[in-house]
Amino acid sequence: MTSHSDIAGHGTVSGAADIAAALSGPVVLAAFDLFPHAMLVVDGAQRVRWINKRMEALCGIPRERAVGLPCAQVLRSGLCVHGCPAHAGTPSLRRETDLLSAARRKIPVAVTSLRLGDGEEADLRLVVVEDLGRVKDLEKSLSASSSLPGGRLLGRSREMERLLDVLPVIAQAEAPVLITGETGTGKDLVAEALHAGSARSRESFVRLNPSPMPEELLDSELFGHVKGAFPWAASDKVGRIQAAAGGTIYVAELADLPMPQQVGLLRLLDEKVIAPVGSQSSVRVDVRLMAATHRAPEELVRQGRLREDLLHRLAAVRVHLPPLRDRAGDVEFLLHHFLAAYAGMLKKSVTGFSPKALRILADYSWPGNVRELKNVVEYAVMVCQEARVLPAHLPMHVLEEAQRRRRRPRGQAAGEARHG
Repeated sequence: MTSHSDIAGHGTVSGAADIAAALSGPVVLAAFDLFPHAMLVVDGAQRVRWINKRMEALCGIPRERAVGLPCAQVLRSGLCVHGCPAHAGTPSLRRETDLLSAARRKIPVAVTSLRLGDGEEADLRLVVVEDLGRVKDLEKSLSASSSLPGGRLLGRSREMERLLDVLPVIAQAEAPVLITGETGTGKDLVAEALHAGSARSRESFVRLNPSPMPEELLDSELFGHVKGAFPWAASDKVGRIQAAAGGTIYVAELADLPMPQQVGLLRLLDEKVIAPVGSQSSVRVDVRLMAATHRAPEELVRQGRLREDLLHRLAAVRVHLPPLRDRAGDVEFLLHHFLAAYAGMLKKSVTGFSPKALRILADYSWPGNVRELKNVVEYAVMVCQEARVLPAHLPMHVLEEAQRRRRRPRGQAAGEARHG
């Protein structure tokens, strides 16, 4: 029978405070090695009695060396100085702090300490350490401004809040991702944010837009080629997938990818290999695949433009960006956000919209989604010479739609609003 010392390292807890009993048996201790968070078991003297594999990797101390050390030498957290999470009198609260990793780098973490057992076992505590580094990186990528306004995901609607809540979880996975949504909804921004928040963030993010390329050139761009594969191939060339090794390859419009290249992507997902054009051997590549389309992927399958097996493999994780018309309250929020951004960038003293201009913009259908809204605001701020944007400062196509709405019978307009 497996002893507790075999599971927990070397040595046992003195007295009646036996860790295996406190945790309902050694099987649970072994199961803790499968947890995604780092874990320690600490006794009343604040000495380590057990750590799981994730904690070994985080602190850089093997389990057999960690057992018996003061908790502060293993955890090396900011809480070790003030508010020790392993102290017997510490409440079971989740607190954010930092931790000095094995690489001597400060990592943001969340620490939760839980008391184990009762009576003589009450001085045992399970300390759970969540690595927040990737989540923080993703939050920065979502909130950091780019060189132009609109380079980040924005929104206050329930739909956008749900999306922003789930992105950090998806970022930390390794599964391929399919991003869907109409043109202008921000699919590229989602792909970039997912890469930035992943364990691959220090490696390359490589984007491929296949639409303008002939098939022969696309093969070379995606998978690379060897010398002599084409008349113009004077030397070997690394393709985009190999260039993204260790990082992320992002296919910006899946609908434009021809069938032969779809077969190559399917092989990449299934076997982790690619075949450069003209090569007699395959190349193994460690890369995460993301793809996007503004069309319904199921419809693409029905049209014969997308392989069904590729869709099933890609859609292991699927992110859908709702159109702006379905994001209640976001239009006005985005209008004011981009107005402030462009007024600052263009050094204009424009402070808002007139009520009529705001009403026209709120009723507009926004077929180009956020990208179109951003462009409309940039134009309005550029031509505006007043303190507020007036209807006269709006692009003609926006005003023409407003005029068409006014000319429709009221019943027809209401019916169209309900159905489309």
